[in-house]
Amino acid sequence: MRVLICSCHNLIALPELDLGPDINVERYDNLCEQTPTVEIDEKVVIAGCSPNLLEGIFPNVNAEYVNL
Repeated sequence: MRVLICSCHNLIALPELDLGPDINVERYDNLCEQTPTVEIDEKVVIAGCSPNLLEGIFPNVNAEYVNL
């Protein structure tokens, strides 16, 4: 599983996370501009300033969206 976390140009303080060996945590300054490739069948958690905004950026992804 992947966890994509956006700091929104460092406006959100992100803690260090260790979620175990099976979870890959990826940090981004701005997911709106730095959109990583996510496979349709890939399971991801996407966290940032606005779940509604992130759903629009990743429309066809099997994801859970989290508001930071």
